[in-house]
Amino acid sequence: MAGHVPGARGRRLSAGQQVGAYTLLRQLGSGAAADVWLAAAPGGARVAVKRLLANASPAAERALAAEVAVLARLEHPGIVRLLSSGRTGGRPWFVMEVLDGMDGLALGERLRARPVAERVQRVRETGVQVAEALAYLHRSGLVHRDVKPANVLWAAGRAVLADFGLATAEGTDADGFAGSVGWAAPEALLGARPAAAGDQFSFGLVLYWLLTGSRP
Repeated sequence: MAGHVPGARGRRLSAGQQVGAYTLLRQLGSGAAADVWLAAAPGGARVAVKRLLANASPAAERALAAEVAVLARLEHPGIVRLLSSGRTGGRPWFVMEVLDGMDGLALGERLRARPVAERVQRVRETGVQVAEALAYLHRSGLVHRDVKPANVLWAAGRAVLADFGLATAEGTDADGFAGSVGWAAPEALLGARPAAAGDQFSFGLVLYWLLTGSRP
């Protein structure tokens, strides 16, 4: 799916532009290599579009292609769904379901204002859902490598694991550390090969943080 984007040679997109068949509405986030936008599909449904910036490196393009390949393999209610992918203006993009809710950072802030018993119950319920998603991912031979509150989304009564930009096959050669320092397992920081145990360690940190507001 491809189409003309006004100003396609520019670094940033803007609301109203087209990416493939999708109309951009507002920016949800941006980084050094890609922007993420809320967009409207042809039928009016809301989706999220991630597209490389014009100055993105070849390595960033390979990483985006790898993220698409990972998401295309996965189908689980606890993992964000890939809907489409393509190239526009010479740059790749892909489309995901958009989740109208909150991430783990916002949930943690909200829970800390609630009674302890309610907080524990909510963390138990959502933690089970994330654990099921991670178990499915690991059974598929993949490791997320960046499990942290910002990458766990809560919407429509379900917890969903998102951002698979660093996901890779378990046991692959590690090219240095990849992830978020404050949420990574010690062996990951030392450059160990990606393993399910690292995701499990990070998940434990997320649960601890949701309950207490701090890391161990």
